[in-house]
Amino acid sequence: MRAFFEAFAEARETDDPALIEPFVNGTDSSAYQTAAGFLVGQREVGKASITTVQELSDFDIEIDGTRALAEFTYVAGGYDIDLESSEPLESPTILEPSRVRAELVRVDDQWLVDSYEEIAE
Repeated sequence: MRAFFEAFAEARETDDPALIEPFVNGTDSSAYQTAAGFLVGQREVGKASITTVQELSDFDIEIDGTRALAEFTYVAGGYDIDLESSEPLESPTILEPSRVRAELVRVDDQWLVDSYEEIAE
């Protein structure tokens, strides 16, 4: 799961959803569609993002065979840049912590993210 969020942070620098593909349960998964949709939207308005803070903590994980449900606290920070020039469009900001629920599927020896969403605490 951490690998997915790290890849998503890297993908945000270029708006390239291919970077998250190895960490999701297929391009038709909700996780891929959500992240790719965000990246395409950013690209369409000429923006990308630099992630300066990314913390995942306070995990609660339930595993049932080849499926897992993980809830955790997520803190993210960074700033938007112009996609072509890479010039900052804003000052760095750290967002308020949010609680995230992710569903994962075990494929071979790897846990892949199937979906994720922010949840109310």
